[in-house]
Amino acid sequence: MPVWLFAAYLFVAYALHEQSRIEQEALWIARQVSLVVDGELVNLKTLLEGLSKSPALANDDLQAFSNEASRLVQGTDQVITLRDLGGRALASTQSAKGSEPSAEPLTPEEREHLD
Repeated sequence: MPVWLFAAYLFVAYALHEQSRIEQEALWIARQVSLVVDGELVNLKTLLEGLSKSPALANDDLQAFSNEASRLVQGTDQVITLRDLGGRALASTQSAKGSEPSAEPLTPEEREHLD
């Protein structure tokens, strides 16, 4: 058997082994990312469920609710916006302190995300 044929065999075997290893590594990374995303979604859901039970919200005190929501997301890039059924923002952590949230209704794209 010529040496070049043996070298070609080794090269193909190595390439197949590397392909399999890379596929396994990609699957592992995808699983890890999935776990992180799932954990983050659970945290956000818990935060929003807690806010939904806020006494300020029950008493229709939107300023106190906005302050409470702002404290919860302080130091993060998260934004919480409370909207009415028409899509008008009632309170938002993105608004400047003491200012009213935007009165603009939802865009069709934003409404699509809610449905």
